[in-house]
Amino acid sequence: MKHKSPEVDSWKVKLLDLAHTMPMAAAREQLGLTEGRVKEWRRYDSEFSAAYAAASESRAAPTAAPETPRFLQDVQELLGALPAISSPKLRVGPGDEEEAVLHLTDLHCGRRTESFNSQVLAKRLQTLANGIAAIVGLHRKAYPIKTLHIFATGDWAQGEKVRIIPLEGFEFGYPQQVATLLKLIPEFLGAMLGLFQEVHLYGVPGNHGRPDVQHGTLQNWDRTVYDMIQLRMSGNKRFHATLAAPDRFYLVAPVNGTRFFLTHGADIPIIMTVPFYGITTKALRWKQSIPEPWDALVLGHFHTLLSMVFNTVPILMSGTAVSDDDYPRRRMGMESENKMWFFGVHPRVGITWRYAMDLRK
Repeated sequence: MKHKSPEVDSWKVKLLDLAHTMPMAAAREQLGLTEGRVKEWRRYDSEFSAAYAAASESRAAPTAAPETPRFLQDVQELLGALPAISSPKLRVGPGDEEEAVLHLTDLHCGRRTESFNSQVLAKRLQTLANGIAAIVGLHRKAYPIKTLHIFATGDWAQGEKVRIIPLEGFEFGYPQQVATLLKLIPEFLGAMLGLFQEVHLYGVPGNHGRPDVQHGTLQNWDRTVYDMIQLRMSGNKRFHATLAAPDRFYLVAPVNGTRFFLTHGADIPIIMTVPFYGITTKALRWKQSIPEPWDALVLGHFHTLLSMVFNTVPILMSGTAVSDDDYPRRRMGMESENKMWFFGVHPRVGITWRYAMDLRK
């Protein structure tokens, strides 16, 4: 019978055990299991299906749906509904299913340089979407890739801190930054939903989204953008979003059995003009101090590319959408890299293939 193997059975037991302590959807997410995979198990294993139904019912509690803030409802009405996106019909190879991950960070919408503005950002997101389509098409000849996870680690909006960037370095302020992202990101997500059966967004805030110290640490324009995007995409049941709690600087994202620690990176010091000592030191300390277990670190902030394994901990850092960027030149003497990591995750191996997606090509 299909799915009768010790490994699959162990995953079923783990799922049912967790379901007694949390909602079934949260249990699936913590283990990195897709809803489609669990549905397939239920289809071919009646005993598991009955236990799954019983566990789901035991945790079911009538709770009122959270009320959407009024200003988000107003934004939704102004923007209008997104067009329907049909689920893609995939032709895939016979190998083990993998899940894809895109690290999308430091877009800095509203920043202006000699070679970057919001129109360039739109073109670079389109270039990224085209590249993902080409790569996934190649890999699907060998094995299924049905799910995409997007790690958003902040600084999607440039902010308005003139003391960091001179006035001429801004294309526009917060209102238009948010409005532009609410157009560009749903368009990009729509392209991804045309390629994948499910898309999961995980969001943590950056440092550029903080309005000012006197406004408090819980306010951040990245959070506002994530909330609005979640609302805009709420009509598509194949899109899911998990956002960091307002008082948290991190989020642990489970993907196909590997748990990724997501953070922006602004809390990591630059020592002797480079961030690498700070990154590795913080990674080892966070492995002990963060209450949730995690396996790999993903961050942005420094606008440069990094892929390494330090003391068994995989570390991935993506660049930025901004070109001709003085930040890494001034702080570290390094050139900014317009590249984002796109990689696969196998249920037993962890991170497998990876591509540094060049946004300019």
